[in-house]
Amino acid sequence: MEIKRSHNIGGLSTGLGVSDSKKADESKHANRENVNDAASKKKVGVNVNISESALKRSEEIKKAYEIAQNTSPIRQDRVDEIKKKIADGTYEINSGRIADGLLMEAIKDELSTGL
Repeated sequence: MEIKRSHNIGGLSTGLGVSDSKKADESKHANRENVNDAASKKKVGVNVNISESALKRSEEIKKAYEIAQNTSPIRQDRVDEIKKKIADGTYEINSGRIADGLLMEAIKDELSTGL
């Protein structure tokens, strides 16, 4: 419920119609702005110590990432080898290995959806 306040000055009503709750909200908002301004002016520092092993690990990960980004996803040496075997007629298909791979993928999919 809102209670509107009107002011009576010298018998004349101002009839501002601003509710107490609205004034309270405006006051709270102004206070929040003042706190935010004060907080932004403060310089708050945080000291973080990183061990040598963590720095080394970070550099290793960064290097591995760069290598992966600059490496082709296609292993051209394997492609050339398989093409040569196919052309020579010496390429053998291992159906058991293919079936094992398909089953393993199906099992992984089933296990991941069952969780």
